[in-house]
Amino acid sequence: MQIKAIFSECSMDFWLDVTEKLVQENNWKPCYWIGMQELKQSIKERFPDENFHYSMNAARGKFAPKSI
Repeated sequence: MQIKAIFSECSMDFWLDVTEKLVQENNWKPCYWIGMQELKQSIKERFPDENFHYSMNAARGKFAPKSI
């Protein structure tokens, strides 16, 4: 069974490695990521199907784009 996961305020680089490990070892599927804009490109490269929401926009109640 695949587990869909939301990563909220995971704005440090190490979260990318943690997420990859969860995907590989536990069959997680990242589906939504709330974080700082600086990680957006790295997230897109590693998890191309991930929906990214810039944390300041999320805090302001602005909708996330459909994909990164």
